[in-house]
Amino acid sequence: MKKPIYSRTAPGRFILCLDSETSGSTFGTYEETFSQFQAIQFGAIVATSDTFEEVASLEFKVKFDPKYKWSAEAEAIHGITQADLATNGLESEEAAAELAGFILDHFGTGKVMFLGHNPWFDIEAMKQLLVPYKVMPDLHHVVLDTSALGWITCGKFRSNELFEYFLGGRAEKHGALDDARMTLTVARTVRQLVDTAIEGL
Repeated sequence: MKKPIYSRTAPGRFILCLDSETSGSTFGTYEETFSQFQAIQFGAIVATSDTFEEVASLEFKVKFDPKYKWSAEAEAIHGITQADLATNGLESEEAAAELAGFILDHFGTGKVMFLGHNPWFDIEAMKQLLVPYKVMPDLHHVVLDTSALGWITCGKFRSNELFEYFLGGRAEKHGALDDARMTLTVARTVRQLVDTAIEGL
């Protein structure tokens, strides 16, 4: 996919940590996945860019569009059903307005530094929701990735293993906001450990 364009813009006060759940995956490229499957739940957190402390959060589901495929394997992972989405999901336009408004309230029209676990997947999910309504934010060229961070720090890049290592595990069913919060906690924990180690030198 197209990466954010490099710029000299420094990170602002906040970062956006976002996770999504989907109706399935091709386990190929992210573009392939989101051409066939739908992002059906989003969890977003605004956090400080220096200490990774949570400032605000948002979570919502999106009504399932039958033009996309539905995977029983994905449903087993997140536990979200089509009936649940029909009752509790937002229409796609309303969902896009919720997420775009949340981002605009905290970042204005400036660049957004993005944090995620395997973030390019969730960026593609965000694009699927927002681009049709022309409200996709301008992402900072530095994208924060806890899967890469996990491999660098402890040799673990899969979320289940990384969250177990740093946080003692995760809920049986994946949830977008829970996963975003655990991703943020990993980033905050690593920053604190490094700060403590440097202070002890």
